[in-house]
Amino acid sequence: MIPDFSDPTLKAVSFDLFDTLIQRAVAQPRDVFALMEPRVAALSGGAVNNFQILRPQAERLTRLRRRVSAPREEVTLAEIYQTLT
Repeated sequence: MIPDFSDPTLKAVSFDLFDTLIQRAVAQPRDVFALMEPRVAALSGGAVNNFQILRPQAERLTRLRRRVSAPREEVTLAEIYQTLT
């Protein structure tokens, strides 16, 4: 069933098209962190040299903290990068 997009009560319409329209150049989504690692190292002035390891660890830690403090299904990128810093 297609919703009526002319409905004035609608404030936003969201579509999940990522896997349909975007092709990843890596086998697994987490593999992108290995591709990002040299750039992150350069941007951080060499302070972050193992981004492909640290980034997934930061996400896991953020999710663990979220479960304890205020359970909800997803964490934000801002929360993950706050944990990373």
